[in-house]
Parts: sequence; structure tokens; C-alpha cells
Amino acid sequence: MFSGLFLLVAACVDSFDTPKISFEKGLLVVEGFINSGGGPTTIRLTHTIELANEKGNPIPELKATVTVEGDDNSRYPIAEKNNGTYSATISIINPGKKYRIHIRTTTGKEYVSDFVSVRQSPPIDSVTWIADREKNVIQFYVNTHDPENKTTYYQWEYVETWQYRADCINPLDPIPKYACWSSQGSTSIFNASSSRLSSDVISGFPLGFIHANSEKPNIVYSLLVKQYALSRAEFDYLDQMKKNTEKLGSIFDPQPSQLQGNIRSVSDPEEPVLGFVSVHSVAEQRIFLLNYKLPGWIYKIPSWYVCPPPESGPCDPSPPCADCTRRGGTNIKPDFWIN
Repeated sequence: MFSGLFLLVAACVDSFDTPKISFEKGLLVVEGFINSGGGPTTIRLTHTIELANEKGNPIPELKATVTVEGDDNSRYPIAEKNNGTYSATISIINPGKKYRIHIRTTTGKEYVSDFVSVRQSPPIDSVTWIADREKNVIQFYVNTHDPENKTTYYQWEYVETWQYRADCINPLDPIPKYACWSSQGSTSIFNASSSRLSSDVISGFPLGFIHANSEKPNIVYSLLVKQYALSRAEFDYLDQMKKNTEKLGSIFDPQPSQLQGNIRSVSDPEEPVLGFVSVHSVAEQRIFLLNYKLPGWIYKIPSWYVCPPPESGPCDPSPPCADCTRRGGTNIKPDFWIN
């Protein structure tokens, strides 16, 4: 899940007084959600960049104490994994209770989110795709509904995984590295509401797409779609952040309007904190796209050959062209991959 940030730019219409706090590390940004479906709860803590330095990477908040708290006084610690990311699987989330995140930094600052109710994400009905040859893209869509008409507000994220090959084969390599897999997650905000419809149905909502000249569908491509049920407040928060980031390109860039999340500083009520923490389950669906189902959609790759080519003499023991991991992927096949 995304969380956002609300900083002022010169062209902003609404006034916003700069908070009287140190911007040495920037404002705290809290990303993530409390997973009520048995999967991991992952919270990422970072700081925005300085106002004077409008571009740069967010600064992680390290060695904080992060706890999930219930309104029944239950407490579940979330351990730091790496670089400001805290994660743990909470086995008991009572759907009849409310929960929040409590954060204590190494400097003694404390932050809490509002207590919020648990929401159940309905299953995804289907994930479909269309090869649009006029636009030269493969467009993906998601379809879902809630027969109880309780969800209304939805968000989706996805993870792409695709197989690719090295440009040559070295038959002498003891650990072949000619087949690799690479993955990346979505970066845009995908949300929709059925509030104006007579039934709680989302039909043919467009997700990401692949350009025709992309390497991704050249062999086998996987798309894992994750669906979340939102509250009206979180939906409005994400909707405003989506409008802002579409103009600027990143949630860590200075935003043109204020975003009101549900996290506050206990130590300093005047300090703005960025993010929205909710409690919900996750519905998932994975599809595979096989290249042979896309006639004419062939990625143009260099000639694939056995090393050494006849005219080049003895083969380098480890030629770069035979190592697909040099392009950032892994030669370990994912557990979910089809044969």
C-alpha cells in the first residue's frame, strides 16, 4: 500500500504554514497495512527529503520499535527486517476489534495511527488481458464484486515476473545462467469505487500494460494482482495522492495539496506525519501469459548461440553473454512458475 506526503510548492493555491520542527531528516512517512488474513504485516518507515533538496531518496527510520495494538489491549511486536522495513505475521486478528500501529523511534519520538476496523477483501473474480495492436500494448484488467455490498472501495497492486534468457550458452559452465527471472512491483495507484452503482461490482478496471517492444512477454510472463478493501477515508486519501503523483511522478516529491492521513505524533501534536494505516485481508490472483498466444508479438533479441561461435576460437570460461544474472535477475526459478 502507498502512503503519501503533503508539502507545499510555490504555485500552491492553499496556504500551508511550515511546521516548527526540524527538517533535517524530513517528515516521517509510514507505508503499509495490518494484514488480517494471516499473511505478513509489513510497515516501512522513511523520511521525506529536505524541502531545499527537491530530489533524492527517502531516508529510512532504523531500529524503531513498531507494535500493532488492539483496542482490547493486545500487542504484537513487528521486527525490523532491513533498511527501515518492519515485518511479522500476526496469527490472531479479531475481526470484531479495532487495531492501530504504535511507533517509537530511537530518539524517543512516538507516533500512533487511529484505531480502525478490520475489513475483509472479497475474492478477485478474474484478471484478463487484451492485445491492443493499434496502441501496441497488452492491457490488463481486473474484475471483482462483493455480493454482500459491503466493500464499495477498492485498491489494487501487482507484481510482474517474467522469464528471459542470456544472449549465448556456455556448455562448460557448471552452473548454467542462460535462463533467468526478473520481477518488479507496480508503482502507480489503482483504486476504484462502486458507490455510484446499484451493486458492488467493478468490471474491467484497467491495471498496467506492457509495450509491444518489451522483453517481458517474450517467453512466459506472470502477473500477480493483489486486491484490498478500503474505508471511505482511505480511498479519499489515496485518490487525492493519485491526483498529486500523476502531476509530479513520485509520492516523495513535494505535493501540490495537503493529504490528511490517520497517523499523528504523540510527542509533538504539531508535527505532521504522512501515511494511512488500515487493517484488511488481501485477495490475490495470478495469471500467466505465454508468448505463443501472442502471434506477431515477438521481442527482438540478439541471436542466441552456443559459445564459442565457430569463428571465435576458444570460449571464455565465463563469458558475460552467457550470464543472464548480469542484467539484474536471478537464475533460480520461482516456486510458482509453470513448467
